[in-house]
Amino acid sequence: MKDIDKKIDSVRTEAIAKKEKEKGRKLNAAETKEIEEDIKKAKDQMAAAKNSVKMAISMEFINDKEAVMRMKMSVDEAVLKQAGVSWAKRKAMKAGIALMPSSEKVKYTVSGNNIIIPDDKKPDTLRISDDGKYITGKMDEIQFKLTRTK
Repeated sequence: MKDIDKKIDSVRTEAIAKKEKEKGRKLNAAETKEIEEDIKKAKDQMAAAKNSVKMAISMEFINDKEAVMRMKMSVDEAVLKQAGVSWAKRKAMKAGIALMPSSEKVKYTVSGNNIIIPDDKKPDTLRISDDGKYITGKMDEIQFKLTRTK
């Protein structure tokens, strides 16, 4: 969320600078307020988009080095529509999610109670509960908890 707030601040600064250059003067309070309202509307739409996406995750451990991670995503169009997201953007989101792979074979290593899934940028680390019934992890600042079924 901190990264998003930093990005919003930079977008705000850029938008104000662009308008000031366009008008050849400093913006007055009403013009600045208009930019703030546009940014707030965009931020609200982003929050609605985030809240409209549901994700189900499961992992199947094939052997002691490989697992299959399955993800099923869905979009609640009613939430997006209520937030004022246009029909085209809603359809684009659904199409983008439909194109995402639903499963991925991953290699992993176990270190104590941690399952480490290597990645080019940053390895994912999942934690096994002490009783072995749960795996917890974090994906894009969203924490999840998987329950063992077998």
